[in-house]
Amino acid sequence: MGNPPRDTSFWLKAGQACLDGDDPPGAERALRAALALDARCVPALYNLGNLLLGKGEAREAAGLFEKVLAVRPGFAGAWQNLGRALLDLGRPREAERAYLKALEIDPSHAQTRFNLGVARLASGDAPGARARFRQALDLDPGMVDAAINLACLLLDAREPAEALEMARRAVALAPGDAAAHNTLGAVLESAGAHGEAAAAYRRAVDLDPGSADVRFNLATVLLRLGEWEEGWRAYRARLATDCCPPRDPVAPEWDGTDLGGRRLLVLAEQGLGDTLQFCRYLAALPGAGEVVFLVQPGLGEVLRGVAGATRVLEGDLRAPVPEGLGCDVQVHLLSLPGLLGTRPGNVPARVPYLQAEASRMARFIDGRGPGDGLRVGLIHAGNPGHRRDRERSCPYGALAPLFGIPGVRFHSFQQGAERDAGADGVTDLAPRCRRVEDLAAALATMDLVLSVDSMPAHLAGALGVPVWLLLDAVPDWRWMIRGDTTPWYPSMRLYRQPAPGAWGEVIEAVGRDLAERAR
Repeated sequence: MGNPPRDTSFWLKAGQACLDGDDPPGAERALRAALALDARCVPALYNLGNLLLGKGEAREAAGLFEKVLAVRPGFAGAWQNLGRALLDLGRPREAERAYLKALEIDPSHAQTRFNLGVARLASGDAPGARARFRQALDLDPGMVDAAINLACLLLDAREPAEALEMARRAVALAPGDAAAHNTLGAVLESAGAHGEAAAAYRRAVDLDPGSADVRFNLATVLLRLGEWEEGWRAYRARLATDCCPPRDPVAPEWDGTDLGGRRLLVLAEQGLGDTLQFCRYLAALPGAGEVVFLVQPGLGEVLRGVAGATRVLEGDLRAPVPEGLGCDVQVHLLSLPGLLGTRPGNVPARVPYLQAEASRMARFIDGRGPGDGLRVGLIHAGNPGHRRDRERSCPYGALAPLFGIPGVRFHSFQQGAERDAGADGVTDLAPRCRRVEDLAAALATMDLVLSVDSMPAHLAGALGVPVWLLLDAVPDWRWMIRGDTTPWYPSMRLYRQPAPGAWGEVIEAVGRDLAERAR
């Protein structure tokens, strides 16, 4: 066998032939051979950079594009691909600079405008991203990705009419694109058009049946509509989404049949409120032997006596399941309603199914007298990290009409930056309720709890405390879309916004009913 050719052009041609023949490893070897002969060979540097970028090796790719630009600073494609590599490396500001360099050379390039929008979005500049996506669409009216991204950003900016127009445009541009239909579903869902949203999500599922995110979106709409049989089936998709961080199984998944005395591991998931709401199902497990319940840190004490649980353990939901539990089968907590055939008419809703500790309750009722009036607990904001917190949390100022109602004493349980208690005669109990078991005890001393959709509302409902729940116009699926009662908590009453952001009407209705109750 002779020596390999020492001819850069030979290796460039060989690399191109391998690329044309769908042989990336061969192309990489050939391009590296060309660079071994000429380290400043622009075609080899550029093509190898593109190859590595496609493989996810962004760091080396960025270095190659920088070498290209050291030789040919006017190469717009190299600036653009350097931007892509920098974005992949989590350096959006540097990516923006690279894209702007590309646009100086070729200002009419729609894809560069789009990529700059992606970089702006990654930097947290949503208005800047919207402007760039619009520019991309102006240059290329058929760019469906720009229409999809713009629709999502318009929805986030609370411009629903324009978001819907843009989502419909995306579907018209690419009727076979699952992402376009999924985006249309999200916009319709936000507008409260749940039936149309379900149809859009179904079409997206047809086009991309492997997408867990799309099936999860369909599930939440179906459950909100009360179509629980199909909804619970589709809801299994959550286990393959970011909604539920992946955990390696330690036992086979339970299929809902009689356990026959087997030892079951039940894994909590999602938020604290979900665990408090669905722990009721542990008492309904058919034929269960021992039941080990793995819950979020902080919930162990309040769940220690929950019916059906033999052992309650705390653990980070993102950490591996502890070894040595010796369980025969396992199940995720929010799979239980579907496995047990739950429908709106047969929810296991006997309350209380959790108990507050009497000795802790005594700390919150000292000094209470007959003239104290109606004791009302108040939670006006939820977890700020929740993706819909802006919609479901009520501004403290909107509650002002309630504070002058005679015969009512408000007690705030609001934690975090949203705390506004201390003014308006509201007693601040939040500092004494850092632990969930203390919060449970304090809530159990209230005559009524007034709350937005948040963990304390579920805790109060599980304790059997009367709850008036303030809901935004498109509430979480569990509250469905109509009615002032819920099958989940017989002691709960729902107050729904008639339109997005219309907290004034909600507070007006609450005020009338609260005044009547105080009398």
